[in-house]
Amino acid sequence: TLAKDTLQALYPAKQEFYLSTSGLTEFYRNEYRYFLRYVLGLQEELRLRPDARSHGNFLHRIFERALQLPNDDSFDQRLEQA
Repeated sequence: TLAKDTLQALYPAKQEFYLSTSGLTEFYRNEYRYFLRYVLGLQEELRLRPDARSHGNFLHRIFERALQLPNDDSFDQRLEQA
């Protein structure tokens, strides 16, 4: 539970309390997640992931660069350098 002064800071008595349908649904599904999102205002970390095409293009460029380096080093060393 939250301390009384924390609750008063988050939800002042003179301010209207608003609860959306999605907020109520979130509370029903997972009270802790509701608390993190709607009470503390935290959001999930945004994770960017390249699509398959971008990932493939990136790997292709790395291998292309590695193969253009002198053959004196092992392939693993050339990959590190690329």
